[in-house]
Amino acid sequence: AWWDPLAKNVGIVRRKPLLAMKETIEYFNSDIVTS
Repeated sequence: AWWDPLAKNVGIVRRKPLLAMKETIEYFNSDIVTS
């Protein structure tokens, strides 16, 4: 899945694929907002 490498990069443990994808998206959204 496309978010697997991203999740590993941001230290997200992939418990459920959709949850991991959601967390990854939220991480990048917050990163964009704060940068």
